[in-house]
Amino acid sequence: MREKCLDLFFDIAGSLVYAIGVSCFIEPCKIAPGGASGIALLISHMTSLSVGILTLAVNIPLLIAAY
Repeated sequence: MREKCLDLFFDIAGSLVYAIGVSCFIEPCKIAPGGASGIALLISHMTSLSVGILTLAVNIPLLIAAY
């Protein structure tokens, strides 16, 4: 149980660091990384929708396909 809680903590901490990096560095500099974040940033620049919502929208079909 302790090991699962520790894994969950590190997953959340890593996601938080990645989200801060995207919102503070990548998005303002208009850099498009690879993967779901890059696709979400490109769509965001074209449509002015939120990058976070678009990242979620891009990742949901990938998660369903992986399942």
